Amino acid sequence: MRFLTARIAQNSSEIVFQATNTKHETIPSSSDNMCLLSRTGLDQTTRSQLPELKVVKGEEIFPQTGGNPLTRGEDKINHKVTLPSKIKFPFMGTIYEHLYTNTFQLAMLTDGTSSFAIFNYVKMDITPDKFTQSGFNAGEGRGPTLHVNPGKVSGAERLQLPYMGQGQGWNETATTQLTLKWNSSLLTNNGNANINISLMGYKENSNGITWHNLRNIGTIRASAGQFTFQTNDINCIGPVCDEYEIGVVMAELQDQKQATFYRFIISKLIPLGFFVNNAMVMKLGDNWPSQKCKMWHEKDKQDMGWLNDVESCPCTLVQALSDVGRFYSDAGCYLYDKRTSKCRYHEGSVHCVRSVQPTKSGAGNQCCYDARGNLRYAADSFRGSTPDKSHGLGAAPFGRLDLVPDMSHWVLDIASLFQCCMWTDYKDCDYYMDQRPTIDCKGYNPPTPAMVFGQGHIETFDGMHQRMCGHGDFLLMNTTLPDNSVVTVQGRFYENVFPEIDGERGNTSVILTNVGIRVVRDSSTETVEIRLKLPTADRNERYLDVLVNQHYHFFKSKQSYWQDFKSFTVVNTDETGKEANFTVILKQYGLAIQVADCDKTLCVLVVAPPSFQGKVQGLLGNFNGNATDDLLHVNYTITEQMKQDKVDDLTLYQFFKYPWATQEKDSVLPIFVSPSYDPHICSADQPKRTPLQECNNNEHCLFDYSATGSRNIALRTKSMSMRIHELRHFLTPVRSCGLLNVPRSVKSNTNYLLGQTVTVESCRQGYLQGDDTTYRCSATSETTQTWSPSITAKCSDTVETADTGMIVGIIVAVLAAIIILVIIVVVVKRRKNRKFDSSKGQYGAPKEEETVSYSRPDKPSKEPSDEGEEKRASQD
Repeated sequence: MRFLTARIAQNSSEIVFQATNTKHETIPSSSDNMCLLSRTGLDQTTRSQLPELKVVKGEEIFPQTGGNPLTRGEDKINHKVTLPSKIKFPFMGTIYEHLYTNTFQLAMLTDGTSSFAIFNYVKMDITPDKFTQSGFNAGEGRGPTLHVNPGKVSGAERLQLPYMGQGQGWNETATTQLTLKWNSSLLTNNGNANINISLMGYKENSNGITWHNLRNIGTIRASAGQFTFQTNDINCIGPVCDEYEIGVVMAELQDQKQATFYRFIISKLIPLGFFVNNAMVMKLGDNWPSQKCKMWHEKDKQDMGWLNDVESCPCTLVQALSDVGRFYSDAGCYLYDKRTSKCRYHEGSVHCVRSVQPTKSGAGNQCCYDARGNLRYAADSFRGSTPDKSHGLGAAPFGRLDLVPDMSHWVLDIASLFQCCMWTDYKDCDYYMDQRPTIDCKGYNPPTPAMVFGQGHIETFDGMHQRMCGHGDFLLMNTTLPDNSVVTVQGRFYENVFPEIDGERGNTSVILTNVGIRVVRDSSTETVEIRLKLPTADRNERYLDVLVNQHYHFFKSKQSYWQDFKSFTVVNTDETGKEANFTVILKQYGLAIQVADCDKTLCVLVVAPPSFQGKVQGLLGNFNGNATDDLLHVNYTITEQMKQDKVDDLTLYQFFKYPWATQEKDSVLPIFVSPSYDPHICSADQPKRTPLQECNNNEHCLFDYSATGSRNIALRTKSMSMRIHELRHFLTPVRSCGLLNVPRSVKSNTNYLLGQTVTVESCRQGYLQGDDTTYRCSATSETTQTWSPSITAKCSDTVETADTGMIVGIIVAVLAAIIILVIIVVVVKRRKNRKFDSSKGQYGAPKEEETVSYSRPDKPSKEPSDEGEEKRASQD
């Protein structure tokens, strides 16, 4: 592993990074060699003062493979772990039974094999040996790659930047004062300890990636918990005003020996408009955000090729929610978020998703949907769907320009959003939307789901239903990817392990208890196993265990929900707080395997994109669009017999399910359970029970109630049975004509799907032209569609010409008014100088000497001095 240490010089604002290489060995989690739980950073004195061990009953941390499970107890306040006294842990050459766990605050850069991290501990004193695990790779890339950045740091562990009213918001430009708050216990319990508050700037350019201490804001007691300052006291000076557009606020202890948990804490990322405002006003004028926006627009439009590789948006909201292999929910605009402040940057949307996989250039996509489930286009709304030139999660190797998680996204996509939209009252937002046009859904092809649920129910990709009645390890799915990587998904079926069901053992059906996934790519192999926690284990905190490469991984905190590995990503997608739902994503190919606890059974949903069609085999079928050949050796006669219930369960099992039994040499799961050719459950009679009325004739629900006697299990099975059919409906391909492309227009609606009619009603800029303003998305063949009639409507002006036309119009109007006024004045003057001849009924000629002449005033004899201009600018 490569460590990155940071040293901040006393008389310098620059941070100096130094990388050191250290090799570590991981220890597999087995009964002979146990995974080390350690707190790095304890010096010899501290270690010698550790108290005697007390055995505390805790949670199961190692598999029960003969003998009793090993347990640990954890003090969640002091992060102290207590281990059983019988365990011998070599730690730094000495046996220590009372250990500590650590957390980290910020992993700066990672390339998937090596991580660069700032360890934010009170003290680090590590002498590595072969038993020590320090950091997060734990041995040359075999551990997780954690992209932890300021955007992922838990809100409870950040500096808080509250909005205190107009002119007191961190995202504004014209501010008077700003306030920050913090939890002092994160830093120190010493009431006299001081902290320095600084503004840290971040930039990326051809010279590299730079963090810079832009300005010291102030010093205050850490115990104060709040600090307010006048923004005029920290005016930006010099070239940094142009170079830095984003940054964070940092509070750091002056005396690091007084730290209790962190030496420093940081805020979320913020735009630096409040810091550079005065300098920019002097340089560019009061409309400096508009000027910066136009300069960005000219530069950004030189490179638009990156848009060609961006993933197409799903056409509808339900597709976006269901395609979990290619898109994930945007936390900033989440359908189930109850906060009133959600979708701040996308008002009018109810949900947004982002593409999982970055493009080769590191770009990503963001797709937002309205309350009717329609895709929102950037051309129709300043709060629509916009692709990202830099993916929000970054891209490998992460530490390079444009690829740093979160940071590069702010540099390339967010800073300009503030300059063009937020800070100009959206007057210049068209410049931004032109550069970030929505990637519509005409190129989108939805995935197909398959599922295992309830008491052994299996629904294949092509819609064939079957039920497993034998226990052991079976192949659910196997496929070879375009790069010759092999993906294997195995499942373990077992008799019902929760015996509290109406006093019965529940031995007339099987459930899924373990799922193993293996990816073999070139010479490397990675595995992930997700286990249902058994009734003998502590299920208070989580229902599922996750092991990656046979090591336990935990996903409890928000910043650890998303963990990347070389071949896949594991995401905690649970909404209950019980770690009961995980999604494993093969990012490059859009394949997702979602595993969840469904009332004490495992449910597995596999979502495969169209590229997998015809390349899959296993109990989930061959994914060729024909359900009748999903079972091995199947023929038409057997299929008809199955429909008429003329084939018994044992025959179906032996002919069509047992052939997918896993061989021990091919097992993904570490402890192999061999399937039986003649399982007794396949021939067992189901208990006679009165059918559960709430099943409403759902066959899966009725079977599970008969087999288990549990109303809850039966109804959950009914729910999952309905869910798979709902998913199939949601993921049915829909046809779209794409954007009705009339720039700067206002439309009657934005539903661009087949059969819909849209009317162009007016223009946001310019005026509406064209013979036809109403269009219908009409089919031209069984697979193609287009707008009819051909689009002729247009708004007369672009942004530039509209601005120019408006200026010219105003000038002409003013000149015309002046000319008319001059004519009136001349006429009145002449009439006053004439005598009215009543006999002729008209005015006489004016006197010669009183003729009035008008001419332009002379130009000033002297141009204004630079001194005067500077004085006026300073007053502005």
